[in-house]
Amino acid sequence: MSEIYILFLLSILCVSASVLVWYRTRQLGAITTLGFVYYFSLYGAWAIISSKSSGVFASWWYLESRLVNIELGAPYTLSLLYYAAFFICVALPFLATPKPPKSDFQPINVSLFRFGLIGWCAIGVSYLLVERALGVAFDMGVSGYSITRFDRSLSLVFGIHQLLNQLGLLCFSSGLAVWFSALPEPVILRPVVRRWPYLLVLIAGLVAGLWFNYALGNKHPLLIALISAALLFEANTRGKRRKSLIIVCLISLGAIGAVNIVRGLPIQEIPSFVSNLSIENLSDVYGSVSSSVEKIAAHVSMYAVLQNNVPPAYGGSIIPLLSSAIPRFIWPDRPEGIYGYYADSISAVSGQGYTIHHATGWYLNFGLIGVLVGGYVLGYILVKIIYSQPRFINSNSFAKRSFTALAPYMSVAMVPALMRNGIEGYKSFFVEGLLLPMILVMLVSRKAECSK
Repeated sequence: MSEIYILFLLSILCVSASVLVWYRTRQLGAITTLGFVYYFSLYGAWAIISSKSSGVFASWWYLESRLVNIELGAPYTLSLLYYAAFFICVALPFLATPKPPKSDFQPINVSLFRFGLIGWCAIGVSYLLVERALGVAFDMGVSGYSITRFDRSLSLVFGIHQLLNQLGLLCFSSGLAVWFSALPEPVILRPVVRRWPYLLVLIAGLVAGLWFNYALGNKHPLLIALISAALLFEANTRGKRRKSLIIVCLISLGAIGAVNIVRGLPIQEIPSFVSNLSIENLSDVYGSVSSSVEKIAAHVSMYAVLQNNVPPAYGGSIIPLLSSAIPRFIWPDRPEGIYGYYADSISAVSGQGYTIHHATGWYLNFGLIGVLVGGYVLGYILVKIIYSQPRFINSNSFAKRSFTALAPYMSVAMVPALMRNGIEGYKSFFVEGLLLPMILVMLVSRKAECSK
């Protein structure tokens, strides 16, 4: 049986599992999660099999000279089967876990003013940390991405910059989601005061955050912030506004896709590109999302390991994961994760960053059993976080209520970043996806009566 038929059957299996998950959970976050898993696991296979079967040139071919030469055959087919098994294991906890009973939520009162203030402070400090590098990029007439990603002087503070950047974007996007979903009565987060000046401050902050990340060539902070905000908007709206949600998602998709276009542009050319957007440019922006090489790089990693007979490292991610709790500015030479083992084992050409699929990271730690366990662990963690809301939202514990207000949406939005990392990716998942939004809700919460 040819690879295209195998891929078709596996895709049907994944779609069927997704349909069952939807009927079981009725959770948009669950379906979004499975969509992300499929995108990074099997979606890229359609382009690879089509290109290899027809010999038509594809933009990802350069990876073969630097990573691994792709040949259709037993190893590639086996990688497809492993990815499908991983997908099904992610879906299993959603099918096996009973849906919690419905309960009336008592919304948390929040201050839109604090959303804006914290967001502007976070983005401002984040900018100051990379200001010099962006200035160098501007003077040299090159992209900010090419400088900030390879500037060794930033290595000790880059993590702090990324965390503050994510916090700022989260403040603006979540604040806007709360503002627009506040009428007639929000379900989860309720603004104490809903005034037009706050809306303008939040919009200005989000625009500033977009420009900042365009200059940096950062896509994933935008993806996390905008996806989580879209899910929050849907959940926080008592009278569901599906058309509004679709519009929000389309705008967000365009904003994220634009990064693929501007990432390689000199900083001074970005304003000209944005101001001269045309129908053709917009088609390129949205087309870049579906044709992104990221899905190929992640997808190919399992094949590269199987083709090169790379043996499992048996727990090689455990020490790096534990040591990642220590900031790099305190321990600059902390142990490298499974990605380094992967790149060295397949003799990847140095000087470029490659992506390792989450399932591949588990395979390199524990073999095939790691793929199955890793998928189930991911699904189990997400279903517990998503289902924590009915249990915690009315809790007397301020920490529990703050955790469950944004964590179900941020955890889902973090899945793409986790899918492009090994087990070590759980550090960012817990810090950015769970701890950061919980602290944010604590900071913006207000004990006051709501007024429109």
